[in-house]
Amino acid sequence: MSELDLYARVEDLLGFGEAKKRLYSIFFDEIKSLNLIYGDILDFGCGSGEFLLELSEKFATGFMGRNGDTWRGFRGIDASEEMVARTLANGMPASTRGLDDYIDEFALITATFDVINYLNLYELKQLFDDALHALVRGGYLIFDINTLKGFSLADGVLHETDGQNHIIIDANFDQNVLTTQMIYFEKSGVNYIKHQNAIKQYYHSAKEILNLSPLTHIKTRAINLYENGDKEILIFKKPEIWPPNR
Repeated sequence: MSELDLYARVEDLLGFGEAKKRLYSIFFDEIKSLNLIYGDILDFGCGSGEFLLELSEKFATGFMGRNGDTWRGFRGIDASEEMVARTLANGMPASTRGLDDYIDEFALITATFDVINYLNLYELKQLFDDALHALVRGGYLIFDINTLKGFSLADGVLHETDGQNHIIIDANFDQNVLTTQMIYFEKSGVNYIKHQNAIKQYYHSAKEILNLSPLTHIKTRAINLYENGDKEILIFKKPEIWPPNR
């Protein structure tokens, strides 16, 4: 089982529900303040589709669509086939397509709950470049990142169970990389099936992010998800005139 599919399998055991709700509420407030005019909305790293579903319920009307109506399309992409299957089961369109498959299509691209921190610097640069082409002129990219405080909170060992299945998380933050070992014991009859894999997250400073982005930085908002200053939300915009005049 891949590390992403294993994480998908154990996510519900980790108890992130309330934190996600708080984060989503902040995202919705920020999105309301944006001048979204036309184009579809994409959730990058959509997971099980919870955020995408709420996003569609809150923002399906009130903005101009491509044909002048007030409908806009919502879809998600995720590298995990298991997460895509969950999003589809939640009634939202999703696929494992890459962001580089889209050209001038989205008024808004979102990435929530640590998605950006799963990308190394090369992958983050690729995301910005792909977003530049996938967004319509004047389109927005909004995402959250963990600060050093946030990564320090994640360092350590955790055990969770639903009464049958068990997940043990051993996370170590070193040289700006959080390596999380996951051991999952899945109940099967009277026995357990053991699944094990590791996943990495990367700390990116604000300076690194701004230097990588060809998009215009609009806003950085410090937020408190677990403790003071553990996360930031960043908003970028594709220039109205693109390519820029020479």
